[in-house]
Amino acid sequence: MLSTHHSQQKIIQREQSKVPGEKWSLNEKVTTSTIKEYGIYQGKNFREALTDDSKRSDKKKSKNVRPRAPVRMAEVNDLTVPEQNYREHLTELHKLPPFMRICSAQNILTYCGQQHTKAQLLLTVPTCRVPPRHSVFAKVSLNVGPGDYEWFIVPEWWHVEFRELLCQQGKTFSDSWWPDLEACAKHSIPIYRFIQKPGDLVWVQSGSIYWAQSLGWCNNIMYNVGPLTAYQYQIAIQIYEKSLMNSSLPSCPMFHITWSLARLVRVSDFRMYSQIKVNLSSTVAHANLVY
Repeated sequence: MLSTHHSQQKIIQREQSKVPGEKWSLNEKVTTSTIKEYGIYQGKNFREALTDDSKRSDKKKSKNVRPRAPVRMAEVNDLTVPEQNYREHLTELHKLPPFMRICSAQNILTYCGQQHTKAQLLLTVPTCRVPPRHSVFAKVSLNVGPGDYEWFIVPEWWHVEFRELLCQQGKTFSDSWWPDLEACAKHSIPIYRFIQKPGDLVWVQSGSIYWAQSLGWCNNIMYNVGPLTAYQYQIAIQIYEKSLMNSSLPSCPMFHITWSLARLVRVSDFRMYSQIKVNLSSTVAHANLVY
């Protein structure tokens, strides 16, 4: 359906390869393509896999293992622009509960502007990987199929230990890499590992560290949501302030969101009300010092 109606739409394409013997490696080369070209690549990759399966018995007899060829993953960054192209897909997403919708009064990101309310479509072949990310907001993932997706999630209360492990490896979340599960086990870092079947919806809690890989030929819709809760607001503010302390650009303008919430939302949760009040006071004090 996508290759028929939106065949010439530009997409981001990531060519991925893993160096044999290097457990934390993941090389990525970013290019641009179209949905039609990637659809042709997906079909060719599927036919080659069928041919390889028919020759599996011959491969078992051979002791020489060929290095895996690089795979390509495509990204449609924003399904909401232009909206008419993906109206049917967005209509299906609006059937979800309000706190899971892209635009909703119960979604904090709605008060931040359209730039942060994007639905991303990933087109993948087997062994395509989503590198690890530290989620500021909760993430919703819907597997359109037909293949499976494998997820790895580190709970939010273990992010300090995981970051210490990254420092030992010289990695950051802005780099492309793939974690070594054995190293995580040696440091007693728990990892939730599960399979997302076609039609399954995955909710990744805010503050968690996640990464994923495709086990088959599948398409996956992902987007961030911010439940209107004190816990979500606290996690977002903490990550925002850590980004400022580390002299890095925050992924979301939390002070702008705070003023929008104070102006547009009547907060009934006393804990969240207190957090917003404190941050409003700090922004006023900062403005007085700077301006």
